[in-house]
Amino acid sequence: MEERRERLKDWIFRLSVVAVMMILTIIAISFSGCSQGATNITGPSPTTTTTTMITEKDGDIAYLKQHNVNPTARISRSIVSVYDETGMAQSYLNEWGAITGLTFVPGPKGSGLDILIDNSILNCGEAHPIYGPIKIRTTTPCHLYLIALKHEIGHYVGFIMGHTTDGGVMDASSASEIITPPVANMLKLLYSFPVHTPIA
Repeated sequence: MEERRERLKDWIFRLSVVAVMMILTIIAISFSGCSQGATNITGPSPTTTTTTMITEKDGDIAYLKQHNVNPTARISRSIVSVYDETGMAQSYLNEWGAITGLTFVPGPKGSGLDILIDNSILNCGEAHPIYGPIKIRTTTPCHLYLIALKHEIGHYVGFIMGHTTDGGVMDASSASEIITPPVANMLKLLYSFPVHTPIA
C-alpha cells in the first residue's frame, strides 16, 4: 500500500511538471501571434516609476489590455530610423506614424527598425514588436505581401497581441489595408501615456 501511495505521489508530481510546462508554452505562443517571435516585448525595466495609470475614463482599456501588455509596451523614441529592403514601406510607416506620433526616417541597416525580405519564413510576414525586425515573404503564396507589411508594422508599433476580426489590416489574414477605428484609437491611447504605464 505504501509503495502504491509513493508511486501515486510521483505520478502527480510528474503530471504537475508537465502542466506547468504546457502553461508556459501557451503563454509563449500567445505572445507570438502572427509568427512574431516570442520576445521580451516589455523591454528593459524603466529607470523611473510612474504613478500614472490608464483607466476607463481614458478610453477602451479592455481593448488595450487585449492587444498590448500591462504595464504597456510601445516604442519609446519619437524618431525611428528604418532600413527597408522592400522599398515600399514608407507610406505605410507614415500612416502608422500619423496615429502614434512616431516619425520614421530612412537609415542604415541595424540603426533602428529593419524591414527585411525573407522568403524562407512560413507566413507572409513576421514582426518582433517594439524592437523589430520585420520580415516579409514576397514569393508565392504571398501575393498580398504589401498588406502583410502594413499588418506587421502594426504589430511593431504596439498592436502586440492577437488579431482583429473587423475586416481591417490587423485581421489574421486580411486583404484590407484599412486601419480600423478600434485599432487606431487603441494606439492613440497607448501613445498618449509614457512607456510602461500600468492599466487599471
